[in-house]
Amino acid sequence: MTATQINLNGRLTKDPKVDTTGKYPVVYFTLAVAPRYYDEKAGEWKEKQAQFYLCADRRKGNAATARLLRKGMPIKIEGQTSQAVKQDANGNDVREVIININEIDIDLRNIEYLMPQLQEALEQEQISTVAQETPPEPISAEQELYARPPLPTDWPDPAQPGQSHML
Repeated sequence: MTATQINLNGRLTKDPKVDTTGKYPVVYFTLAVAPRYYDEKAGEWKEKQAQFYLCADRRKGNAATARLLRKGMPIKIEGQTSQAVKQDANGNDVREVIININEIDIDLRNIEYLMPQLQEALEQEQISTVAQETPPEPISAEQELYARPPLPTDWPDPAQPGQSHML
């Protein structure tokens, strides 16, 4: 059976959860997708009933996913669908569609969701968020046009006989 490729834009319903019971950690989260349509009679955009998708991030380095994503954050995902069979409280088998993530894009138009999480992740990793270097002085367009890097010193001299001019 082949997996179906899927692309979705939506918002997280709650913070991601990390499952460490297996050999590798898996980050799970639910994405709410509410398709929009234009109602010509009302003259405005409206949202249809939201659909919810269970997503699993099994990629290497998925710890960043768990640290950065938060409830309500708008994201775009790309992945393949798969099915899992679980038992409900009555012992009945329930099939569940899971989207296995290939790529996650954070919607930077709503960056206010990202900044607190990014700051927290940087503090946890003990990475400095402020560069200590002074910015370079601006140069004019004319200076930029004529600015060229120096030639390498190990190039053969074409004036010397016996040296190859091929690099």
